[in-house]
Amino acid sequence: MGVGRGYVLQNAGSTGTFSNLSSHSAQFGFQLQGGDQKYFNPFVGVSYYGYFGYRYLYMDQFAHAFENAASANRYSFGIGANLLVNIYSKFRRKGRRLKVYNYGVFGGLLAIANIWSVRFSGMSASYVRNNANIDAVFGVSMRFDKFKLTFGVHVPLANQTRLVRVPSSSPVRSLEIGDNYQSAELFMNFIRIF
Repeated sequence: MGVGRGYVLQNAGSTGTFSNLSSHSAQFGFQLQGGDQKYFNPFVGVSYYGYFGYRYLYMDQFAHAFENAASANRYSFGIGANLLVNIYSKFRRKGRRLKVYNYGVFGGLLAIANIWSVRFSGMSASYVRNNANIDAVFGVSMRFDKFKLTFGVHVPLANQTRLVRVPSSSPVRSLEIGDNYQSAELFMNFIRIF
C-alpha cells in the first residue's frame, strides 16, 4: 500500500487561467520482484532485482466532483540494487541442511518507468501518460530460513508531474499527477529464497 498525492486543476472561466485545487489520494496495489542476493560475510551483502508494480489511485470525492475522474492506474517497471546489512545473523545446521536466521536493514536505488492510465466518468477512452524516475528504497528485513519478510519505503527522488487534459466542448479540465517525495509508497514483500 502506498500513500500518494494528486492535484486537480479547475478551469476558472473564459480567461483560460486555472486555479490549483489540491486533492489527496491513496494508492493501493502490489509488486513483484525477482533477483539475486550475495553476501560477502554474515552481515554485509548486496541484492539486485527486476521490478513490476501496479497501483490503483483511489480518487477521493473532490476529484470526482470537479473532474469526474473515475480511476487512475499506474504500471511500473524497473531494475534496482540494495545494500543489505544484517544486525543479527544465526546459522543452525540440521542434518546436512543449513538454516539461516537474520534481521537487518537495506537501502538502495530503483530505476523505474511508470505508465499512468486515467479514465474519466462518461468517457470510454483512457488517457495514457508516462514518466521515468529513480526511487530511493530502504527498510527492514527478517529472514526465517527459506522465507524473508521486508517492510520498506519507495521515495521518488525527482520532482515530476504529468498533466492529463481532456479536450472537449465543455470547459477544459485536467488532472495533474505528482511523482515526488510526497507520493512515497510503503510496501511489504514476502520473499521465497531458493
